[in-house]
Amino acid sequence: MKENLSSLLEVRNLTIDFHTMDGIARAINGVNFSLFKKEKIGIVGESGCGKSVTVLGIMGLLQKPPAKVREGQVLFKGRDLLTLPEREFAEIRGSKISMIFQNPMTSLNPVFTIGNQMGHVIRIHQGLRKKESIEKAIELLQEVGIPSPEKRIDEYPHQLSGGMRQRVMIAMAISCRPQLIIADEPTTALDVTIQAQIIDVIQDIIDRFESSLILITHDLAVVAETVERVLVMYAGKIVETGSVQELFESPKHPYTQGLLGWITNIETERGKLPTIDGMVPSIFNLPEGCSFSNRCKQCIPICIRQEPPNIEIKPGVLCRCWLYSEER
Repeated sequence: MKENLSSLLEVRNLTIDFHTMDGIARAINGVNFSLFKKEKIGIVGESGCGKSVTVLGIMGLLQKPPAKVREGQVLFKGRDLLTLPEREFAEIRGSKISMIFQNPMTSLNPVFTIGNQMGHVIRIHQGLRKKESIEKAIELLQEVGIPSPEKRIDEYPHQLSGGMRQRVMIAMAISCRPQLIIADEPTTALDVTIQAQIIDVIQDIIDRFESSLILITHDLAVVAETVERVLVMYAGKIVETGSVQELFESPKHPYTQGLLGWITNIETERGKLPTIDGMVPSIFNLPEGCSFSNRCKQCIPICIRQEPPNIEIKPGVLCRCWLYSEER
């Protein structure tokens, strides 16, 4: 944890439910973490673990209903975003905090040109006139490495490649020089070469603007190259927190060890890659004890009976596991 940096974002006991016809889905269960100024953190875990729901909850972008923030706080520079009127929240969202979504084809409106969409965002947050906003949009496209931005500004999303559309989304996200950028699986559906280019663009932007970054991904290679600290999520909870180096060299939680198994032990029986046995528990019926207990090879009786506490193993390293508790 960076003691020399000021806290920018504090998420405290964030708990989010979805009220459906099938019952109440406990999607996020008491998530806690801090983000410091100029810091880059990653949130990793299997699909459905709650990564995207967490950041959408932070951004106030979950549809209510069915979503409901049951409890918790999201403090941005000391202000609880969850208690702000929507108009005030909207002013912060996009100007102070911005988000790069995982699928630019569904995020961009297919019936408006790139210039129209970017210009609209710029005018809302910066109060520029139409001509000035288009000039600003061209500058931003150039900044994210799109060639011939004067031409691209008049094109529609379907006329651009997937990589270019994602660069447009990045350009829109940085239009107001936000203090925090949230990137939700920004390289999904892109080929490997383009993925590397997009990550490079995001890193360059973060460094030049001195912004903070929350990167949501399932790609551990991207995590290793991009962020400084990692939060590992499972079944709506953060089960391990630590630096990138600590996580890769000495993973503590059995789930994290399983995630990293394919990196540390490629050669397995019959040439198969390592897997984590069992199924993720249903968020409609989470177990009483540890959510990972039914898949854990190191499970002990207390794991089934009681939810484990979040234990500080050493400064900056937290693990939600009974294996590290004296109470075991």
